[in-house]
Amino acid sequence: MENISFDLVNWSPVSQGEGLVKELLLELGKEHAIYGIPVRAVARANYNDDVLFELNSPGVKFHYVLVHLTWRGVEEPPGWPSTSFYRDLNSWLSDLQCPDEFVSSDITSKTYAGQSSLFWILLVVLIGLLCVVAFLDF
Repeated sequence: MENISFDLVNWSPVSQGEGLVKELLLELGKEHAIYGIPVRAVARANYNDDVLFELNSPGVKFHYVLVHLTWRGVEEPPGWPSTSFYRDLNSWLSDLQCPDEFVSSDITSKTYAGQSSLFWILLVVLIGLLCVVAFLDF
């Protein structure tokens, strides 16, 4: 096991991850790719239910798995909980640089501000068209 320390926006290191491991074990079905592999919770996203687990088994190709827990406390159907595999921490950290995977307040404000403006512009145009159509009917 690596000694992991990092400082990421919206991620927290996990020191006592037994509850996260317990939930993962409840959710995994026998056909899941990580079923039966010992894991250790390493980090948890602050903005959703993603947890990074370290796979503690010799001979595994990937040493880390990002799991989106459902928190239903029951075995999930095939394909759930969703997982992404990483050979090492650097691979995972590289993925976090993508805005789709990593949400910081700076990225959120820029992304959603543009989407919000577009929504309001389209709404005003739609209302204007409805008014024109209503006016033509008179």
